[in-house]
Formats: sequence, structure tokens, C-alpha cells
Amino acid sequence: MIVEGVPTTIGDALRAVAAAILDAGVGDTARLDAELLVGHVTGLDRVGLRVESERVLEPEAWQRLDELVGRRVSGEPIAYLLGSAWFYGREFTVDRRVLVPRPETELLVELALEHFADHATSSTFVDACTGSGCVAVSIAAELDGRAAVHATDLSRDALDVAAINAARHGVDVQLHEGDLLEPVGELRRVAAIVANPPYVEGVDAAGLEPGVRDHEPHVALLLPEGTDARSFYGRLAQQALPLLEPGGLLAVEHGQGQRTMVAAALHDAGYEAIEGHDDLAGIDRVVVGYRPGGGS
Repeated sequence: MIVEGVPTTIGDALRAVAAAILDAGVGDTARLDAELLVGHVTGLDRVGLRVESERVLEPEAWQRLDELVGRRVSGEPIAYLLGSAWFYGREFTVDRRVLVPRPETELLVELALEHFADHATSSTFVDACTGSGCVAVSIAAELDGRAAVHATDLSRDALDVAAINAARHGVDVQLHEGDLLEPVGELRRVAAIVANPPYVEGVDAAGLEPGVRDHEPHVALLLPEGTDARSFYGRLAQQALPLLEPGGLLAVEHGQGQRTMVAAALHDAGYEAIEGHDDLAGIDRVVVGYRPGGGS
């Protein structure tokens, strides 16, 4: 048993779970994690947990809770335990087949929507390396049927999760299995291409947070063996250019400290008006470039 003792009430469970997570040293959100896990097995939200704090916890619920706490103290992300994560105001199904959506990746959605509103003449979008589909589904939902959205991924498992999320939110996203933009190479006059590709080089994998390194899919985290980030982003940029309409947007997420390298890769591929964007934490996060000929 992971948690000391057998709590008799929901309040006891909250305190015991928080203590177990805190003792394990897996992050600094032990109380929040406890509320999420106890809420998950009881069906109560945070207000309900307070109101029902003296309610007796059923043995079946406690057994399930203890199992989840065991996974959490091993470092497994809370989103995998809950089976979902929030992104751009929507809840997405996630499991170990896909990366957990990060709030900083919402910047890709914002940039794509801003471009669509201000500059695009096409209504076609592509999300490369879609994973859970959170970016593609968010764009499709925000545009409410006004765009044809395509998404690619090398992993069939990831595309299965993306399909679940597209259905969950009632949007049409055309899913394509394959490397980067190869599966959609026939498209032309695309308004925007966004990508959150794997960008961690193998030599840097050991420095990843243990919960990420040990539990999230390496195919979505690490660059292909023998590939450096500069050549990888260069290949993505070269594939994207003929697909875009004149003035079309390429927006790519990258790792901290990679901005100059990614911008150079876009420049070498022939993009113009290249610039970097920081996330809400002030960390360099996205580089954008435009296919020449847009006239603005």
C-alpha cells in the first residue's frame, strides 16, 4: 500500500495522498494532485471535496486511489492518471501514446488563428506532429467549420488518440500517417502550417524532467537518431514551403535556446519576415516565417 493507513473519509484521503506525493518529491503540487486524484475516484469537483470531506470513502474507491497514487509517486504525469488534460479551454483525452499537452503550445493556435483573421486567403491548415490532436482540434473548433484542417503524425497510436479528440469535440480533422509533411505533399495554397515536433537531441535526453523522460513517448520528444535540430527543422521548412500559399505562415515550436538555429533554418529554406515569439513565461518558444509573395 502506497499511502500510510487506510483513510476513512474523503478529508483523510486528501491529507494522506498529499503527504505521500510530497514525501516522494514528485513536483510541487502535492495538494492539487491529491484533490485531482481523490476527485477522480469519487466523481467530486474541488468544491464537492470540501463539502463532502466527512463522507466515508468506499473500499473500492480507496483501492483505486492507492493504485493511482502509486503511479503518481513513480513520477507518472497526473494527466495520464486522469486520462485527460486541458488545452485552449477544452479537455482532451490523453494517455501514454501521446505527449501531455502543454499550455505554452497554445501559442501555435493563437498565431494560426491570428494569421487566418488578418492575412489568409486560403482556409486550409496543417498541423504536423499532431500527437493528441490538441492543436488541430483547437483550430478546427475555433474556426467552426470555416477551415479544412489536416494533421499528420508518424505514430499510428497518436493518430488514434487524435481521432478520439476530434470526435469528442465534434470537429472534422483529416488525419494522415507519416513523417512530417510527407503525407500531405499534394496540398497547395495552405494558409498556415504549425508544428510541435520532437526537438530534444539524444545527448540531452538525460536532462529531461524524470516524469517526462520516463513516461512520455520518446518518438514525440527526441529527434530521430543521427539527426540534429538544425537539419530536422530545415527539412520541415523545405517540405512546408511549396504547400503554403504566397504569404502563408509556418509556425514551429522549439526548445529553449534553439531560436537562432531554427530561424536560420527557415531563412535558408527561403522564408521571409522570420521572427520569434516567447511564451507566457518569457521563454523563447516559437519561430514563424512566411512564404514570399504575400504582398504584406
